[in-house]
Amino acid sequence: MTTRTTARPTTGAGPTPKDHNTMTDNRTYERLLIGVRNGTIRLSADYRYQAANGTDMDDAVYEAASDSKRWITLTPGMPPQITDAGRAWLAARYEQYGPSPTRPVFLAPDPEAAARQQRTGPYRGERVNTARLTEDQVRDIKTRIAAGGTDSSIARLYGVSPQAVHGIRTAVSGRHVA
Repeated sequence: MTTRTTARPTTGAGPTPKDHNTMTDNRTYERLLIGVRNGTIRLSADYRYQAANGTDMDDAVYEAASDSKRWITLTPGMPPQITDAGRAWLAARYEQYGPSPTRPVFLAPDPEAAARQQRTGPYRGERVNTARLTEDQVRDIKTRIAAGGTDSSIARLYGVSPQAVHGIRTAVSGRHVA
């Protein structure tokens, strides 16, 4: 009968599970460099570098600032700064892999959509698929408000919340209806 051993691999066999936890992958470097560029990587109260969402980035910061990479510079009392080498690495990564799914993609403005919106105006009122009231109902509500109706009594008539009627009263909503 043959038994399998789970011995540690020999030197040069690649990262071990223990080593893999301490290695920083390219996606972490990408998030780090974007955070440094945007100014969202800060030094916390316990003197560790953190992202805006609280993720600990201390190890990645020091690896990216190491002599072998030099993608960012660390100056006491200042936030980390991205270097030209860091910008070049980030640009090469974008070119090779495209935008990361964790990063929003900003498309160029569509001239046809802008022209269409200019012709038809912004979507509001009944043209929005979540509208609860028609424009005629909004006109009726404005008339009832002018006659002295309370928000809760008008809301009961139309099946909406008193806050919706208050929004019409204070011109937060329904401004486009005369």
